[in-house]
Amino acid sequence: MLKNRPAAFLCLVFSAGIAAGLFLSFEKTAGMIIAAVTTVVLLLIIKKKTWAKAFLITTAALVLGFSYAKIYVLCFSPAVPDEKRQYTFVAAVREVDEKSSYTNVEAKVQDKTSPFDGKRICMYIYGSSPRAGDVISVSGKVNVANEKNKAKGVDYVVYGDYAILSDVEPEGFYFKVLSIRNWVGGVIDSTYGGEAAGFYKALLIGDRSDLTMDFEGAFSRSGLSHIMAISGQHFSLIVFNAYLLLLSVFRRKKFCSVVAILLAIAYTVFTGASPSIIRACFMCSAVFAASLFNQESDGIINLSVALIVLLLVNPYSIINTSLQLSFLATAGILYTLYHLELYFERRKTSKWVIALTIPLAMSASASLFCTPVFLTTFDYVSVLAPLSNILVNWLVEMAVICGILFIVPALLMKEIGIVPTLIFRAVKSVAVWVSSLKIACASVDMPYIKLLFIPSVFTISAFSYFKPKKAVAIISGVFIATLAVVVGCSALQDSRRESNAVFYVSDGLSTAHAFYADGRLTAIIDCNGATGVSGTVTQNGYTYIDAYVVTVCTEDTVTRLRRTLPYTPVDTVYIPWEENDYTEEAVSFAKRKGCKVIRYKDQALTLGYMTVYTPDSNTLTGGYVVKAKKSRSSLSIISTTSWISCDAIDRNDTLVITKTAINEHLDYNLLPYTYEKLIVSYDEVFCRFAEDIQMAKSIDTYDGSLLLYFGKDGIVKEQ
Repeated sequence: MLKNRPAAFLCLVFSAGIAAGLFLSFEKTAGMIIAAVTTVVLLLIIKKKTWAKAFLITTAALVLGFSYAKIYVLCFSPAVPDEKRQYTFVAAVREVDEKSSYTNVEAKVQDKTSPFDGKRICMYIYGSSPRAGDVISVSGKVNVANEKNKAKGVDYVVYGDYAILSDVEPEGFYFKVLSIRNWVGGVIDSTYGGEAAGFYKALLIGDRSDLTMDFEGAFSRSGLSHIMAISGQHFSLIVFNAYLLLLSVFRRKKFCSVVAILLAIAYTVFTGASPSIIRACFMCSAVFAASLFNQESDGIINLSVALIVLLLVNPYSIINTSLQLSFLATAGILYTLYHLELYFERRKTSKWVIALTIPLAMSASASLFCTPVFLTTFDYVSVLAPLSNILVNWLVEMAVICGILFIVPALLMKEIGIVPTLIFRAVKSVAVWVSSLKIACASVDMPYIKLLFIPSVFTISAFSYFKPKKAVAIISGVFIATLAVVVGCSALQDSRRESNAVFYVSDGLSTAHAFYADGRLTAIIDCNGATGVSGTVTQNGYTYIDAYVVTVCTEDTVTRLRRTLPYTPVDTVYIPWEENDYTEEAVSFAKRKGCKVIRYKDQALTLGYMTVYTPDSNTLTGGYVVKAKKSRSSLSIISTTSWISCDAIDRNDTLVITKTAINEHLDYNLLPYTYEKLIVSYDEVFCRFAEDIQMAKSIDTYDGSLLLYFGKDGIVKEQ
């Protein structure tokens, strides 16, 4: 397809050169350049001048991209601030993201007394979060942004405290736009309220700050997160419908095209001008610009030029995940439509067949083209994304149109707002239903899952060299064969896990949690563990938990449940019987997420081969001993801040002692016994009782986390 579009091909080569320039040294890139030049020389020798010219131009584009990236890094990188100095400045908030104990805020400095005036800064701040559009004062130490933040156009990073300045008005055009965006967000809040308001603010004005983790988790697992980002679909609905409305009134095609371009640019600025939005704006404007000069617009070339423009402005944006997904999904859709249109024209296909085929093909191709990014960037791949997209795409179109048309009338008459709210509930119902299915996602750490790269690459090759009908048959066969290999390898992995349990222990400063799986049961044991345990599960090849065991219910426990259940479905949550201020909250939240809740009274909770010993009912400090016993050996993990009977520990087995147990003065009565293997979290406190544990036959240490494969003969594998 690109062979008839040399401009598009050169844009891609130039982009590859920029990527090489950013992340590779000249020495590493020189090999590629020398190989290309050698090929050119050889082709000139055998007088294949056409091919030689093509290789020469390709090499030149690669070198230009590489050189531009190196010049950009040397000449346009932000100055290094004094890392010891405390800076104070005033900034207007662009985006707010709350995914951990701190609030991630992107802002633009507007304090002329600050050396960072006009720069975009990423701030990690504590406390209640501001809203997009607020003006805040920040005091903290400033560092140069890392590559991930630079991909978003951020220059600096600051960790510090802040205060909202309600009496300071934003200055300049950019800040006035933010202020208007904030006001529109307030109108949407007043009109719809709750989760519906957060949905419509993300959908219409690009403000995702009010999306809950519940909401984002369901949309992420069902493969619908992209509908929360402003994209070409939004521009098609808003700008093209506005163009048709203007055309019906003024009947002047060129005038309406100019107005549509201006509307697209205004909407881009208003919604935050992220790389994916700029891409959509550029392609939308290119269509109307072509109509001004009576030319036919080429989507592939428009997409390639848009990529080059973005990379010239900020080469680091090439590692922006939203940019990658936006361009790959659009390329997949354009690629599919191009070949389907050719096929339908030759076969004179029925309109009904076209109407049914195109949405399915577009959704599948967008997912397929984005697969490389999913497999290398995220914890899991949404397997049912094409299905969920087909179910909600028409609802999203209705939501965009109704969300705009009903805002003002709904302010005057609340009953009118029920229509957009019902549409939102329908979209959410689909997302929640799909995300609740066990087969909704596949972990990227599942055995051989990265073989799914093969269908992605093969799709492009097949359509390039075969007729559409034959290409579809070949691609389907390759996809089914690849899927069979992945599923077969996963089944073998599960059978291996049936005989060898996986134990993953994650240690913190004073917290810990353990992940257990034996092929039949997957469980999380939470003892004031990490802020979220979803990553632990997917890193071990799972996307579903059978049991979530709470050893003691505190405010932090509820927070972890809220951050885990939306992203990793759980079948049963085990909560202690003892009542406290947070128990009922944990129970109600787990039930609302569709989990079975079991309240247990005994200190010993048995699940499969594993037994969890919880603290004494009179203490609220928490802690556990996990023990798994097979035919000839047993393994125990201690992470306790309260006394637990030594009878819970088998002697002459493998014993793991976490940092929590060490820091909280582990009961020394456990140590004199002889253990087959002792694994201790490495800590400065460890040295205090190092002499007491010399009776163990084997002593190992670990730092941070520990992965064990435990079988009937003891530890099989250790990482």
